[in-house]
Amino acid sequence: MLNKSQFKTILSTYPIGEYKEHKYLEDVFENDVYILKTTKGKYILKVLRNIKVGDMKEQLELIDFLYSKGLPVVKNIKDRKGREISKHGGKWLLIQGFVEGTCEQDFDKKLVKNIAGHVGKMHKILLKSKFGVQRKKDHVYKKRNLSSIKKHGLDKIQNELFKELNERIDRSKLKKARIHSDLTNVNLLIKDNKLNAIIDWDDSDYDYLVYEIAIFLAHSCVRGKQIHRGKIKIFMKEYQKHVKLNEEEKKAIYFLMKYRLFGILNWYLKYIKSHSERKEMLERGIKRSVRRILKFEKVGVEDFLEKCF
Repeated sequence: MLNKSQFKTILSTYPIGEYKEHKYLEDVFENDVYILKTTKGKYILKVLRNIKVGDMKEQLELIDFLYSKGLPVVKNIKDRKGREISKHGGKWLLIQGFVEGTCEQDFDKKLVKNIAGHVGKMHKILLKSKFGVQRKKDHVYKKRNLSSIKKHGLDKIQNELFKELNERIDRSKLKKARIHSDLTNVNLLIKDNKLNAIIDWDDSDYDYLVYEIAIFLAHSCVRGKQIHRGKIKIFMKEYQKHVKLNEEEKKAIYFLMKYRLFGILNWYLKYIKSHSERKEMLERGIKRSVRRILKFEKVGVEDFLEKCF
C-alpha cells in the first residue's frame, strides 16, 4: 500500500493541491483504491494492476467523452504533463474526482426508472459516436469452472443456455457499442434516490447494448426468492424512450440475464481460490448465486417477454 510520503511525491506532479489524508478501500478486488484528500478537495486514486495501456487510454477517452456530454461519470484528472495515467514507482496510477453517493443493495421502482433513463441516454449517445463503431469481434461466450458448475448441478442448465445463445439469437440484429459492461450496485453511486455516477469502467468493452441491460437486470431484479418483473418492465419502458429495442434484442435480454447469473457465480468461484481470508463471505455468495440461477430457470422466455415488456 502507498504511504504518506509516496502520496506527497505523486501529488507534486498533479495540480490538485497538497496532501492532507487518505483512506484505503478494503473491499476492492481488482485494483488498490484510495480516497485521497488534498488542500483542493477529495479524489479517488487507483493503483492499476495488469492493465493494457492502450485499452486503458481508450477507456479514459470514453469516460471523458461521456463527461463532456453531461452523463453521470467521474472526471479524470490530468497531471501537469497532461497525462491521465502515469507511472510512479513502477506502478500505473489514475486519479479521478470524488463523487458523493452510496452503493445501495436494493433499488426501488423510482430509482430503477431513473437509472434506466440514464442508461438509455448513454447508449443513444454512444451509438451516434465513434464508440458506436465496432472495433472487435462479437462477444465470445465461454463456459468456466466446469467441474464446479457440475458439482452444483447446473451443468445441464448451462449447456442448454449456450445452445440457445448460439442457435436462437440472430446477433446481427443486436446493436453494439463500447459499454460499461458491469452495471451493478457497487458501480452505481446513488444520492437522494437518484443515480449520481457510474464508476469503475475497468470491464468496459465493445459489446451488445442488451448485454449491458441484462447485467443490470440480473443483479438488481433477480434477488432472493423473487424475480422483480415489475421493475424489469419499468426499466424497459423508460430505456426505450431513448433507444428502441427490436424483438431479437428483447429475446436476447432473457438469455443474457441467465448468462450473467452464471457470470456472478463464476466470480465467486474465481475469488474463493485466491482470497481465503474472505472464504465465508464468498461461500455465501456461491450459495446465493446457485439459488438465483435455479429461480430464473423456472421462467421461460415467452413468459419473460409477455410480462416484462
